[in-house]
Amino acid sequence: MKKTQRLRQLIEAPEILALPAVHDGFSARIVEYSGFASAFITGSGVSESRLGQPDVGIMGLEENVAAARAIAACSDLILLADGDTGYGNAINAYHTVRAFEQAGVAGLMLEDQVWPKRCGHMKGKEVIAMDEMVEKIRAAAEARIDPGFVIKSRTDALATHGLDEAIKRLNAYAEAGADLLFADALLTREQIATVVRNVSKPLCVNMGFGIRQRSTTPLLSAQQLQELGVAVVIFPRMLTACALMGMKNGLALLRQSLDSGVVIDRPDAAVSFEELNEIMGMAQIQRLEQKFLTPAQRQAKYRGDASAHAHEEPATAASARPIARLPAGAVDCHAHVMRRDIGLVAERHSAPARDFSLADYLAVLDRHGVASAVLTAPSFYGANNTLLLQALAAANGRLRGTVIVDPDIGAAELRAMRDQGVTGIRLNWIKRERLPDVASADHRRLFDVVADLDMHVEVYLEGELLKDGLPHGLRSKAKLVLDHFGCPEPRQGVRSDGFQYVLKLLAEGNTWVKLSAPYRQGGADIQAYVDALLKAGGAERLVWATDWPWVKFEEVITYQQCIDWIFEWVPHEATRNAILVDTPRKLFGFD
Repeated sequence: MKKTQRLRQLIEAPEILALPAVHDGFSARIVEYSGFASAFITGSGVSESRLGQPDVGIMGLEENVAAARAIAACSDLILLADGDTGYGNAINAYHTVRAFEQAGVAGLMLEDQVWPKRCGHMKGKEVIAMDEMVEKIRAAAEARIDPGFVIKSRTDALATHGLDEAIKRLNAYAEAGADLLFADALLTREQIATVVRNVSKPLCVNMGFGIRQRSTTPLLSAQQLQELGVAVVIFPRMLTACALMGMKNGLALLRQSLDSGVVIDRPDAAVSFEELNEIMGMAQIQRLEQKFLTPAQRQAKYRGDASAHAHEEPATAASARPIARLPAGAVDCHAHVMRRDIGLVAERHSAPARDFSLADYLAVLDRHGVASAVLTAPSFYGANNTLLLQALAAANGRLRGTVIVDPDIGAAELRAMRDQGVTGIRLNWIKRERLPDVASADHRRLFDVVADLDMHVEVYLEGELLKDGLPHGLRSKAKLVLDHFGCPEPRQGVRSDGFQYVLKLLAEGNTWVKLSAPYRQGGADIQAYVDALLKAGGAERLVWATDWPWVKFEEVITYQQCIDWIFEWVPHEATRNAILVDTPRKLFGFD
């Protein structure tokens, strides 16, 4: 699927699209590394980082396009760029769209300010006549080579002419061909809601710093904006502001060391050299070296560095780094099948981007030598497990499954599901405003039935909520399986209260943890998680999973990448094979 089509899907999806802003290769790499599939290229950030100049129209077209081209080249992000005013009249806007499309972005924002423009949250803005901007949008829509290329139209008329004029302009720009609308510097929640109700195309909101209140648009969460009907939220200044704060703090530490003569070692203040290289994609460079350099070249480049050759095959003229291969009997313990034509429940935190069939998944398993797998019920179908049960039946014993059920489900119905290959129920409670009452009679009875049937309870819940969100009876009787490392709080990592509670559960027994979906962990130190989990529970309490097809990350994650991760996290073969084969086959009843 083209990135332009994917961007349109994300804009039109029921769930709000949150776009962190990038301004250079550093920021693009860390956004992608942190698990985001799409981003906004901030014009202000590009001007400030490339030129050291404020966002007041000093940066020109070629400088802006060059930055977009470099960002697109160093990442697989789906990019929406900032084209300022189009750098002139409608003819200039036409060529601006062509230039950005050729640079590799999926969409472009154009605004109705007078050139030279300025940041929308600065004083002193001026806007051009509405009919002039309409012609710019018409030219922009006609200029795109790919008809899927997204045109985002911005108005700054709120500050100069009021809310009614801003709404009038947005509708005129939509009629002229804009796909996404943006009224900058909305001042209240009520203004946002008013614009949503009165415009004809999806609305984007600028949340500025995203994690810090400021004097213009109020600080609202993505969920709050979604409730108001907003389709897209961008955070154009968050990373630049955070980077400046980090640099300020780093320089203050350097000044302290220079003044005192005392060495300062602060791992919390800067990433390691190894992590820096990881984020910048050094592993990919080394894979290319293994593939294309001759053994003699690699030997000369890494002479004396045994680690650089640790995974090489015996040196031959055609040798390359071998692809990590799973052992016989390996189990993928977390994957999904989905169709878009099945009704979605209201209380969900995601939605299927496209159909992913059983045939698609089995082909992936065959291609990578995976013997068995566990299908996991996604949140968006609620207790409708029809598709999953059909897949289990068609797979002829190769698959097991977990289902989402209503707490009042009968024991006979659950037993019948078990006989069809279901080995557990799933509590998909992530991102809930309010958790279900696990102390209710229905929930207590459900957990007792699950335990009596020798099934497990799979839990997808923020780690910090596990201690209070799981009932005592569940913890003591039913087998407990925690999704995605137990979902610890990423900023605190292994030190978080939630992850420490996961380690406690592992040590007590009857609990298993999935080594899966590191891209959902907010850039946390995954290796530290794995090492701590192994220490607490050993390989007999850990299983591996891919999370195929990686909902919200479909365009950035590959199956082989998921395999490579487990080889990196667990280099010891016997331990790794236990996680891949022995533990999951016993836990999910494949043997």
